[in-house]
Amino acid sequence: MNITQEKIKDYSVINVSGFIDASNSGALENTIKSLIEEGVDKVILNLEEVDYMSSSGLRVFLMGSKELQSKDGIFRVCNANEVVMEILTISGFNMIVDIRETLENALD
Repeated sequence: MNITQEKIKDYSVINVSGFIDASNSGALENTIKSLIEEGVDKVILNLEEVDYMSSSGLRVFLMGSKELQSKDGIFRVCNANEVVMEILTISGFNMIVDIRETLENALD
């Protein structure tokens, strides 16, 4: 997994590529937590280049969403491919986490 960050409008966008699984989800969690600790209140997780995600990735999404909601912030996920979207839907995370089809939609 590779993680990069960029600032677009008022959002901190975290771009992830590769697989999100138990061996690396901690790095993604730390990235999100660091942003929140720095006072960032609008985070978008861009999954455009994520091929697969395990349940440990879902845990990270839940953590980010709950942390930012408790601070009246915004946590969005975008660009999930069919495989990742199916995981999000089957687990019910599409009802918990704000998922947008594209980065442009997530920035609105």
